[in-house]
Amino acid sequence: MFDNGHPPNGGASGGKEAEVVTTMRTAVGYPAAHQLLRRAQLELDAADASADPQTAFLHAHMAAIRTASAVLAIAPGAPRRRRRVLSVWEQLAEAGPAWERWAATFAAGAPVRAAIEAGRLPELDERVAAVALDSARDFHDEVRATVREAETVAVPSLAS
Repeated sequence: MFDNGHPPNGGASGGKEAEVVTTMRTAVGYPAAHQLLRRAQLELDAADASADPQTAFLHAHMAAIRTASAVLAIAPGAPRRRRRVLSVWEQLAEAGPAWERWAATFAAGAPVRAAIEAGRLPELDERVAAVALDSARDFHDEVRATVREAETVAVPSLAS
């Protein structure tokens, strides 16, 4: 955006002005979502580097939480008053039908994460950790593409 909230030339939408607006929107777009996706990527990297299945699972689950938070950062809609706090997975499911499958997938892993953190799970099968990591990677990739698409869709309204 520019000082007056419009691109140069009173909001002309052709030529270089449109390119400038597009570049700025992509760079600024959804900074909270981008930051959350970067933090999720760090969790995925940590999961990849871990030889311990429990640690890998915890990092994969945290990556999914940060990725879900990125979805919520771009989700339209006014906040509603609630009587109870909703988990990130419940909020993700409410963000739209496209996210319901992911919400269910990671909500199912929440008790495993809690058991690991509480020390109630002495062992975790490597395959369980690998599935969690693969799911978290796929979710991250889908959300990253969604954020990029949301930014691209938002550009024309800025250039008009």
